[in-house]
Amino acid sequence: MKTSLLIVLLALLLHKNLQSQNVGIGTTTPRGPLSFPPTTGQKIILWDDGNVAGNNYGMGVQSGKLQLHTYTVADDIVFGYGKSTAFN
Repeated sequence: MKTSLLIVLLALLLHKNLQSQNVGIGTTTPRGPLSFPPTTGQKIILWDDGNVAGNNYGMGVQSGKLQLHTYTVADDIVFGYGKSTAFN
């Protein structure tokens, strides 16, 4: 009985500690809940066509710029509300 209680308490303690940790992708010193390395370039790819050419929708950073980008010049970036299939 004492062993089971100890395991439960340890699991809760570890769970709480893991929840409060920052996560880094490409960095060992994350400064926020999700951090990327302090370099410019592509940061997040939300969708790609699977080709090596890197045709994608995503987010990037350049000097003094936050970029939201589309796949082609004919594509749009849209802000609105609702679910994907009933978007306004």
